[in-house]
Amino acid sequence: MRRFIGRFGAAVAALVLCVFLGGPMAHAGAQDCVIVNRTGSDIHGLYISLSSSEDWEENMIEGSVLSDGDSIEINFSGFDKSRSHWDIMVTDENEDSLTFEDINLLKYGRITLHFDGERAWADLE
Repeated sequence: MRRFIGRFGAAVAALVLCVFLGGPMAHAGAQDCVIVNRTGSDIHGLYISLSSSEDWEENMIEGSVLSDGDSIEINFSGFDKSRSHWDIMVTDENEDSLTFEDINLLKYGRITLHFDGERAWADLE
C-alpha cells in the first residue's frame, strides 16, 4: 500500500505542473498528458506516481475540483524517457478512491477515466 507524501514531508523528486483546460505547456515533458474525468463524480484529489514508487505524490488539484466531463493537462518536467509507466489515483469528496495502474504515458497522451459503480477503467489514446 502506498503512503501519501505530506505537503511538508519528504522532498518530491520532481516538479509536476498542472495547467487547467488547455493552458500552455511551458515545460513540456515526454510524459505530458490530458486526463479526462468520465467517472460520474467530481474528482477532489488527483495523484500521479511512478508505477515503481511506494508513495503517492501530492494532490495535483489541491483546493480545486475536476468536475465530471472536465479535463486537465498534466505537464511533467525533470523525468527522462525511461520513466514511462505511471499510476493514477483519484478521490472524491468522501476520500473514496479509484486507482488506474501501469499507464504508459510515453505511448498515450489522453487518459479518460471511467467508473460504472462497480468497475473502473481508463480509455487510452
